[in-house]
Amino acid sequence: MESDTSAAPPGTTEPSGLALLGLGPLEIRAYQALASVRELRPDELRTLLGQERGAADRTFAALAEKGLLFEARDPHRLVAMPPDVVGEALIQQRMAQLHAARAEFAKLAHEYRSAVDAGETSTLVEVIPQELVPRMTVQLNHQATTDVMWVNAPPYLGTVEAPETHELQRLSQGVRYRCIYARQMLDDPYLLEVVRRDMLAGEQARVVDRVPLKLGIVDRRIALVPLLTGSAASSLLVHRCSLLDALIALFETMWLSALPLDGIVGAACDTDVGGGLASEDSRLLTLLLAGNTDEAVARHLGMSKRTVVRRVRQLMDRAGVTSRMQLGWQASQLGWIDPPAMTANSPRFRSEDQDDTP
Repeated sequence: MESDTSAAPPGTTEPSGLALLGLGPLEIRAYQALASVRELRPDELRTLLGQERGAADRTFAALAEKGLLFEARDPHRLVAMPPDVVGEALIQQRMAQLHAARAEFAKLAHEYRSAVDAGETSTLVEVIPQELVPRMTVQLNHQATTDVMWVNAPPYLGTVEAPETHELQRLSQGVRYRCIYARQMLDDPYLLEVVRRDMLAGEQARVVDRVPLKLGIVDRRIALVPLLTGSAASSLLVHRCSLLDALIALFETMWLSALPLDGIVGAACDTDVGGGLASEDSRLLTLLLAGNTDEAVARHLGMSKRTVVRRVRQLMDRAGVTSRMQLGWQASQLGWIDPPAMTANSPRFRSEDQDDTP
């Protein structure tokens, strides 16, 4: 029985990018060994690979067919073709195949959209069953190329790890992420740490006291929105149409009125932040403006409620104001925090306005 030249040889576990070009593990090893010295006798390369004559010769023939080596006759030796030349050729060939695959998928998508009567609009809005929503969320993150907008709030389906992993990958590739979180997220230490990590990777995050609905929009061409507000249910997949335009406008309006969470990230280091404000004070202000009670702020910062009240009093004195409501406005003017919609977004910040004494 002939051995398979594409089978992984014993002891090799590291994946190679060359495998994406259609090279098997043994072919990769053979070409890498040959390219490092430019040419070898066949028996020398067989010895390096630890392969019997039959399997090794099939590998050499496969490499020659792909244009990666040629056999010189006098004397008989194997010569590696220049990697930059043959590599570019193989890459262009694979890119052509991928473009053909994309065209095929586009054709299938057109047929899929055309499967209903021309007068129907059901192709613009699809119902995604509840059990498929987590997978769809991951796929949308994976498809993003330029811009992603999320409105995030409980309840969460499964874990956040899978979509978060794809977000980090897309952030590293230059995709812009803007995320709006419901204030309840600040009560969950794990979720807060996830948000802090993503912001350090480049995510822009803001918080509102409550959100009207959960929402995801990718590249302004497709959106995912739950059928029922406040429950883990099936979702709607919305393609380009007036409804998608309305969802984008809703996100932009919410974004303008939401409170930036930059102070949460600033608290991860000991340096001062905007306007010379200490990072812990910046985080305290951010938590208060997000609608947290003094007790919740104390819990987040690991201090007593009395200390929180005292620190707020000190910030008021420093800002030259006499109320917490004034402090929110003045903090914006002094550059301690970003300004969007502090008054509209901070009912609890205002509700404790009378409790300004230590």
